[in-house]
Parts: sequence; C-alpha cells; structure tokens
Amino acid sequence: SEFPELHRQAFLELGKLSLEDRKRALEPVLEQWKIADEVFRVDALPFLNGVDHPDATAMIFIAAKDTSPDVRRAAAGVLKTTKGNRAFSILEELLQDPQFEVRGAAIEALGVPKNDEAVAPLLKLIGSENNPTLLEKTSYALGVIGSEKAVPGLLEVLSSSNENVQWAAISSLGKIGDPRATEYIRPLLSPDHSLYLRKIAITTLGRLKDGTSMEAFIRMVQDDPNEELRAITADAIGRLDDPTALDPVLECFKKEKSDSVRKAIWKTILRLSGTDFDRLEKVLLSILPQEKISPIEEIAQRIYAVDVNESKRLPSLMGKVAYRMFIAGEWRRALLHYKKLVTILPGHLEGHRRMAQCYLALGDTESAIRSLEASVSLAKAHPDLWWKLQQQIVMLFIQIGDPARIVEKTYDLLHGANGPIPEKMQTALDQSYQDGVKVLLEHMGVENKEEKRAAIQKVVRLDKKVLLPLAEALTKSPSPELIEAGNTITGTELPETTTQENLLEETANEWRAWYNGNP
Repeated sequence: SEFPELHRQAFLELGKLSLEDRKRALEPVLEQWKIADEVFRVDALPFLNGVDHPDATAMIFIAAKDTSPDVRRAAAGVLKTTKGNRAFSILEELLQDPQFEVRGAAIEALGVPKNDEAVAPLLKLIGSENNPTLLEKTSYALGVIGSEKAVPGLLEVLSSSNENVQWAAISSLGKIGDPRATEYIRPLLSPDHSLYLRKIAITTLGRLKDGTSMEAFIRMVQDDPNEELRAITADAIGRLDDPTALDPVLECFKKEKSDSVRKAIWKTILRLSGTDFDRLEKVLLSILPQEKISPIEEIAQRIYAVDVNESKRLPSLMGKVAYRMFIAGEWRRALLHYKKLVTILPGHLEGHRRMAQCYLALGDTESAIRSLEASVSLAKAHPDLWWKLQQQIVMLFIQIGDPARIVEKTYDLLHGANGPIPEKMQTALDQSYQDGVKVLLEHMGVENKEEKRAAIQKVVRLDKKVLLPLAEALTKSPSPELIEAGNTITGTELPETTTQENLLEETANEWRAWYNGNP
C-alpha cells in the first residue's frame, strides 16, 4: 500500500499473531525495508522486536545507525527490551547522538531496574549534558536503576538551577534510599524554596526515614498555610515510624480544620500506634471527648484486636467507647460495644442497662426486656436500683400490651420476698396488676373461639397468681370461661353455666382456700 496509515495498522495486526506467523512475515518486511521510507521503518521496529529472530535483531541494530533521527529514536525504544552486550553498547553510543530526541530515548531505554551497567554511562552523560530535559530524564533513569553508585552524580545534579531537574534528582535519591542524601535535601524544606521542591523533599526525607527532620515536619504540619504540604508532611512523619511523634501529631489532629489534612494525619496516627495497647489507648482517650464517631470506632476495633489479657484497662475503655456512642445516638454501634463489654465482664450492671436502652431505641422491646432482666439479677445489692429496673420491665410489658406478663411480674414483686416495696411503687404495682387481670378477663369473653381458648390458657398458666381476682369476679360477673379457668387451676367441678349465687359464693371460697393452702 502507498498509505502509511495502512502500514501502521498492518504491523499492529501482525504483532497480534502467533510467533510462527510473525516469523513467516519477517522476510517480506525485511525486503520492503530496503526501499521503504522512514515512516515505514519506524512502524516496523516494534514488529521486528517481537519476532525473536536473529535477522530481526540485526535489523534493529542497523536501525540504530539509520540516517533518520526518528528511526534511531524508535530503535532505542525497542532496544530497551533487547538483551545482550551488543544492544547495551548501541544504546551507550546513542547517548552521544547529535539529536536531542534520540539521546532521550536512549536514556529511557537504559533506565531499567537493577541495570547497574548503565549507571556509569548515565553519570558520564550528567557531566556533559546541558539540556535540562535530558538531565531530568537521566536523573529519573538512575532512580529506576536504584544503584547507590548513582548517588554522587544525583547530588551533583541537585544543585541545578532547573527545578524539574532538582525534583527528579530528589525523587531518585529517595528511591535509591541512601541516607547520605538527607543532609543535601533537608535545606529544601525551607519556605525560601518553591512549594514544588519542598513537597518532593518532604516525601523523600520521609522515605529515607530522616529522623533529624522530625522537628521541622511537626512545625510544618502545625503552621504551614498550604493544605497539600501539611498533608504530605503528615504522611512523611508516619514513614519515620517514630512513636515519640504520636503526642504532637495527636495535637495537630485535634486542631486541624482541613478534612484532607486530617485524613493524612489520621493515617499517620494509625501507623504510629500500630498494635501497641498503650499507644492505642492514648489515641482513644485523646480523641474520645470530641472526635467524630468514625475514627473512634476504628481505633476501638484495633484495641479490641489486642489480646484481652494484654491489659486490665480494656473493659474500662470499652465502657467509655460504648457510652460515647450511646450519647451520640449511635444505638447500633453502642449496642455492639456494650455486648463486647458484658462478654468480658458478665456482671457489668451498667452494660446490661445501656444495652436495654439501645434495644429500645432500635425498637426491639423483647431484647430490651431480656437485658433489663439480666440487670435485675446483678442489682440485688442495690435495692433502689433493683426496684427501678423491675418497674422499667413492667412498663415495657405495658408498652407491648402483654397482660399475662404484667400480671405475673407484678404478682411476683408484690408477693415475693424482695424486701420492703417503695411506697410509691406499691400503688403503681397494685394498679398494674389489677389492670392486667381486667384485660385477661376481657380477652376470655371474646367471640372468636381460637382467641377465647388462647386467653383461657394464658389465665390457667398463671395459676394462683390470678386466682383471687377470679374468685372475686365469680361472685360478681360469672362466665363459663371464668369458671373453666378456675376449675382447671383448683380442681373444682362447678358447672360452667352455674348462675346460683350460693354455689358461686361457695366455689369462690373454695378457690380462696385453695389459694391459701398452696404456697
């Protein structure tokens, strides 16, 4: 074809074929090369590089000496992946090519990880090259190689008047990781230098774990007006892995207004805290009074991940976290923390009480009742609290409309050996008991047979706890359902349709006698 666009597309498609198919295409490509223009030769080089044949490699070497700079540049690009001394020596020669673009391509081709042989020619280029762009590329390439032998040359480039060159040198020094660079980079932290250089200097000193920069880093997080720089500096402090920075970093976190900076500081706080219980505790206590829920939750989970035997202070911290969630209205989170607390300390009365309140806030009344029942069993040594908890349980039974449990609970409280009942509570319990009984009796009078049977069974299960009100009702408003329930409880055989007052009174007295005779 006469169209370069079609050549380019054809080479792309050839490159997708199997290796054997690519090799079959090699000969016609090499034949065409002899008469083709430079555009064809540039497009052909990636294809030749993928054929894996001596003839293709030989043509790539020839292309590196082509009269066209574009072809030489393309040859340098594909030689990056060509192994052997011949490829290396050609790239080394291309470093001296008169064309800027060719030298740049050769620099990039030599910048391969652990390619230590390339350090010497690249350092030589640093000494002779004046083009800032190529000095920048060379600095980057040395950083990619990662050899400490490049450090002196990069330190030399660091004094360049071009900031891009300086930036590349600093970055590469950080990648190499030689601590000799720190004293040369540290002065660039000063506000006298551009923000561009200060940011890469901070990042690099963090990578190099330059503890000497810690004090300057802290000041910058505290006071520097640039948010991005504060965030980068916070990250660098974390890279230093120095736990002594935790206190000042925490203070910075509490005072910082920028969300992006706070995120960076928080990441550093987590890194400095690690899995050390004392440090995690310090962080938690510092942020607990005023911080948002999310970081509190995150640090709490880290604390919980520590072996519970690690510190006897763990339950106290759990209680504080749970209460913080509680007062924030984070009921589900608070509930989970209180559950953890009572798992470690089953006798934690306040934990059970708060769990009940969380369940109520979440609309789970039954679970709230169970939690209050657990609280009651722990509060026997505190009579006032014990009675208050019992009253709360009764109120919940009233709230969910469960007359059978209202009667059972109030009867047990009124007649159990629970010590003196508070005067105000006595009246309330009596009234709740009477109200519960009234509802039960009403339920036994419904027309629906299934509902009636269920109501009678509830009354029978209450046994003597409901018998005295049944006896009183028998003489005032007898019903077959009432008589059936009383007969079942006491064993009497009063006909369910009886209306004779003397028989009703006599049976009521039998029920009362049965009540008195059955503790």
